Amino acid sequence: MGSIQIGQVEIPMHVEWPVTGAGPTGESRFLFEVYTGNVAVGFENTEAPTSGEQFSIYLPLFDNTIRTYGNPSEGEGDIPPLTNAVLVTPVGIQAHEDEEFVCSVDSWKLRLEPQGFQGIGGKPLCLILDFHLSILNGVIHRVGYNVTISTPSPGHLKTIDLTDTARPH
Repeated sequence: MGSIQIGQVEIPMHVEWPVTGAGPTGESRFLFEVYTGNVAVGFENTEAPTSGEQFSIYLPLFDNTIRTYGNPSEGEGDIPPLTNAVLVTPVGIQAHEDEEFVCSVDSWKLRLEPQGFQGIGGKPLCLILDFHLSILNGVIHRVGYNVTISTPSPGHLKTIDLTDTARPH
């Protein structure tokens, strides 16, 4: 499994907007969020058969800052994404000359999981994007992602800067 440091996510962008709507049970509040960026993977295979590898990343708001969605260990409850749409695609590839070339993103999924960090109490819920890459006779330099989620009435949103105090463990 390929492990990607938060610093390998390049040009992360995040936008959000709150929405209030009426439903069958009355008025509801939602937060819609869009995360986009590029991930430097440098995944290469020069010999048959096609090689594949799984990667996982935190989705940063910007730079090295991630959002948390509650901290069940501190009584804040579980706020799972209500809906999500995910797109992951190679955006920087290089084929080896005069060779059969195969490159793909085979699968992807979004997880909301408790994560432990040094200097941060409890295990806050963090968004993690998993994707599986395959290649034959080439290099996947970068992968682009676009993730859209909506969460119900978020009340326990916080941020963590992973550059200084918080290190995953």
